[in-house]
Amino acid sequence: MTDMLPVLDTESTLQRLGGDASLLQILYAAYLEDTPQKLLALAAAVSTGNFKEAGHVAHTLKGSSATVGAAAMSDKAREMELACQQGNLREAESARHALEQLFSAVRKAILEPPA
Repeated sequence: MTDMLPVLDTESTLQRLGGDASLLQILYAAYLEDTPQKLLALAAAVSTGNFKEAGHVAHTLKGSSATVGAAAMSDKAREMELACQQGNLREAESARHALEQLFSAVRKAILEPPA
């Protein structure tokens, strides 16, 4: 499912914000600042088998990604959250790795928007 979702849907996000491009830039800046820490927290929680913490961080990441229009990232965070609820280390680790790759794509889309 994640493969069919956009990396970043700026148009829809801007529409939800009533066309407020300044607010969109504030959201993007906060997202770019906060997400790397969340990804580090996910890695630490998964590596120690702390599925409760990893699930909590994944849930937070799911919401923040949806807010900025990073639908694929939000969907993968949902998968991570479910894997943590099930105590599935292999799936959680796979989702964590995918989230890191997706964040690189989202960061690039935010910092280097198409002309």
